[in-house]
Amino acid sequence: MSLSPEAARFVEMAMSGGGAALHTMSVDQARAAVTGMLDNPGPSPALQITDYQVAVEDGSILVRVVTPDTPPRGVIVYIHGGGFILGTAAEHEPLCRQIAAATSCIVAIADYRLAPEFPFPIPVNDSYGAVKWAAHKFGLPLVVMGDSAGGNLGAAIAQMAKVDGGPKIAAQVLIYPVTDSAMNTASYDDPKNQLLLTRETAEWFWDLYVPDKSQRSDPRVAPIRAASLSGLPPAIVVLASHDMLFDEGKAYADRLHAAGVPCELMVAEGEIHGFFVMAGIMPAAKVALQFIAQKLDAMLT
Repeated sequence: MSLSPEAARFVEMAMSGGGAALHTMSVDQARAAVTGMLDNPGPSPALQITDYQVAVEDGSILVRVVTPDTPPRGVIVYIHGGGFILGTAAEHEPLCRQIAAATSCIVAIADYRLAPEFPFPIPVNDSYGAVKWAAHKFGLPLVVMGDSAGGNLGAAIAQMAKVDGGPKIAAQVLIYPVTDSAMNTASYDDPKNQLLLTRETAEWFWDLYVPDKSQRSDPRVAPIRAASLSGLPPAIVVLASHDMLFDEGKAYADRLHAAGVPCELMVAEGEIHGFFVMAGIMPAAKVALQFIAQKLDAMLT
């Protein structure tokens, strides 16, 4: 299937702009570039926003909390994407206001510390600290949700909570997640998927996040490499058809299903990596959020 009209226009506009690829930039330049890309969230409701400083191992992080207008039926800890080196809670706040309104859940955005200043395992430990804090703070059914690298961190946290008896997680929502570090699938190799996210950029992310390659088989880095996925929380997995990460996301969903974990899968046909955070220009983002809200409603009932 070809790209959707909206995705095709966005890719053409981005590529015709003559901007440098992320992996050729400095980290600060890449962070500024992604800030611009995230400036297309679409209309977001005006909801209550409260910031907390949450203690984590060797420091503290910001957790920005969005409270819906309706009585909350759960708390979603949202872990943003950006290759483990890009993105902030503030940049994802408009999206998380949409999520709060659609799901009637509190959304706590984890502003985890970023590589390369804070490489593995700091981002995953920070995010897990935010999950533990939210479980204690709100006492509501708990959901972990993340996109791309955030989906990786969310999947890892669901596994960590199972292993160490951490807080009970009612559901995990994984949006085009990074589930492996091998970069050896057919979707990685397909030239049609070398769009805004390319193999070279992914390699750059990995080198900054986990510079010690011997650590890249750790399930906290590559959740699909866990020996068993049984006993994990029910999952909602959203994938984009034109995405290098498609195969590893689908493989993770298949392994969850094979392990007896309820897993609801949506494939956004004709969409690219990153579409979910750009609802202002990607109509498929609204469809995906509706899917997530509907499936999450059943999981929280």
